[in-house]
Amino acid sequence: MLIISIYMVIKTHWGAEQLSYLLSKYTHYDAKIDDISHSLKTPGIILFKDVSIHNKKITFLSM
Repeated sequence: MLIISIYMVIKTHWGAEQLSYLLSKYTHYDAKIDDISHSLKTPGIILFKDVSIHNKKITFLSM
């Protein structure tokens, strides 16, 4: 039941924002995920839309 609840929350826009926040907070990357979708017809495939991941430690331009 817990796994189903987590699955339902992650599929929402709010859930994608929370996952982005957690990835950014606890990894060396800034992550932004706009949408997560999944179909029960293809259980092994999870689709992420509008994803951007940037390394926090590399500075390309400093002023």
